[in-house]
Amino acid sequence: MAYLGPIDVALKGLLDGKMPQVSIENKLYPVPALISAPEEQFAKAVYPIPSFGIHQYDEIPNYERQYQKEYITSDASAETPYPKTLQKRAAADKVDLFYQITTMSYYAQHDRAMQSFIHKVLPQRGRLIISTAGSFADDQNTSADAPQYALHYYMEGRPQNLDRVNGQYRIFSKAFTFRILGWIDAATKQAVGTAYSGVTLKVGIANATNDAIADMG
Repeated sequence: MAYLGPIDVALKGLLDGKMPQVSIENKLYPVPALISAPEEQFAKAVYPIPSFGIHQYDEIPNYERQYQKEYITSDASAETPYPKTLQKRAAADKVDLFYQITTMSYYAQHDRAMQSFIHKVLPQRGRLIISTAGSFADDQNTSADAPQYALHYYMEGRPQNLDRVNGQYRIFSKAFTFRILGWIDAATKQAVGTAYSGVTLKVGIANATNDAIADMG
């Protein structure tokens, strides 16, 4: 399931502590990424260390990608000479998920470096690698051996400038919006019976040798 939990983890994995450390008063600090609403970001951040905020704010169904209604797959334990049952399940609901990545810093050089880093790890169009086993129960499965798949995404519009003054300090802040093409899959498989005619068809030429076949021409 390409839904919120695994996407949060994937975005944080790209941003959290991955940018080169910043220097503040001759001391180096890593730049963290926080999965939270933008207003909560400032309470959790440690002044004056810059940070990224990851905020999922909207979701809409995408009917253009909803081209398939159900899947039919053969039973894994199919009997011979033909399967007695097939597995049927509803197709996943296609949704577009909107994420906002915000930056917060108190120095112009950090602000510029953070913008450059976002463009590097999240270009305008790309694929986000998700690691999960693909069900509700596995949303928090982030182990190294979990199955991986890719979600397409693209940047929506242009970055917003959220620079402002907070007391005696100026806060540099930018917001980047991304549309991620995901899906919601809560369907379960159902066994359906099959019909068998009992007729066996043989295709070929009977009672004829290769030489006889050649003479027909």
